[in-house]
Amino acid sequence: MWDLPHNFPTLRQEPDTSGATRQCVAIIGAGFSHDHVPGPGYLFQAKRQAVEDQLGCPIATNPTDLYGWAGEILAQLKQRNGAVPPKLALAEALGITSDPRWRGGNRDGPVDPHHRVLARFAREGRFESIWSLNWDCLQENALERVGLDRDRSRPDLPWKSRYTTFITVKDYPGTGDSCSVTVFKPHGCVRSLDEARAALDAGDNEGAQQRAARFLITAAELETPEFDLQATQQHIYWNLMTCLAKLPLMSLGWRASEPYILKLVEEGVQPALSKRPLAVDELSIIDISFNPQGHQRLAASYGRTQAEAHVPVEPGGGFTLDALWLWLQAFHTVRCLRLYHPEPATLYAAFQSLEKAPGTDWLLSWADQWFPAWCRLCWRSAMVPCFHHGQQGEFITDHKSLL
Repeated sequence: MWDLPHNFPTLRQEPDTSGATRQCVAIIGAGFSHDHVPGPGYLFQAKRQAVEDQLGCPIATNPTDLYGWAGEILAQLKQRNGAVPPKLALAEALGITSDPRWRGGNRDGPVDPHHRVLARFAREGRFESIWSLNWDCLQENALERVGLDRDRSRPDLPWKSRYTTFITVKDYPGTGDSCSVTVFKPHGCVRSLDEARAALDAGDNEGAQQRAARFLITAAELETPEFDLQATQQHIYWNLMTCLAKLPLMSLGWRASEPYILKLVEEGVQPALSKRPLAVDELSIIDISFNPQGHQRLAASYGRTQAEAHVPVEPGGGFTLDALWLWLQAFHTVRCLRLYHPEPATLYAAFQSLEKAPGTDWLLSWADQWFPAWCRLCWRSAMVPCFHHGQQGEFITDHKSLL
């Protein structure tokens, strides 16, 4: 058994002390995509010389990391006032738009359990929003794999059927859909770069510049992003502050290294938190280690100690990130079955075995593989009806929505 600070009651839809249930907010950092996409160290060391040669931007100083070096490259590109937005030119030279790994295109078979299970929880409405600080689209790829569509929603279904990505204020129309999961990308992503290139090729220079500008890669803008004419950054600040003031935060592989987010939490969120009782899982820092810089500042804002906030996972073997999410999925599944199953005694032993991580192996695989497949078969054969907003509806046979 693993000694965790709590068992994620809010995520699993357990009522709080007032009897209400709330959603969570997830902030996803680079650790959630570890081993799937090139890291900043690799990009800097392996690509530096080729990028400088391709763009004709020799750097005479001696930068030590990707972000400082990128700032110097972009400074030179901006002076040229070229047709291609500087950030788009740099991203393409780094291979971010051409390497399929950034889109999840390198995956064979099912996505990783931690991406897959988070997507399933999102589909069930357990996340108010997902904030990905990563340029990759691995989590979006997982959302699509569990049946969420980028383009259309299905109001007739009793679960989320669509997701929308917020890059600029022009993406606001899709965020108000109750059938949709909103994924905020404050630092931009590979798809927004694709859209910038498409806009440029279509002669929409302004649109290309606006989309490319959201690709945050320099040390200066990751410390304090600039306010833009479209007020995108202001809206990102406001949305994040509002979410965190109301709902528990799950920090997933995020080192909390961006000063602007920490400042926002300390100045905008902490005063609101101090005025209400906090849930036992108000802050969950899921990471292989608890760093004394960002993590400590984040925990202090929530009035939490390391022991109360840190959910340690192991980098290889043992209680990994995948193991944590598989346990949470099984725990949630058995709890839901206990609410409706006519034989609660049969499920009680299974529930008890899951109250402490990591749970029994057969229960984890049963909840991850057998149970979803059985549900799909039942729906597709019209053996069970759909209940939507408490009302019995039509039988659902659309297998694409049940992946």
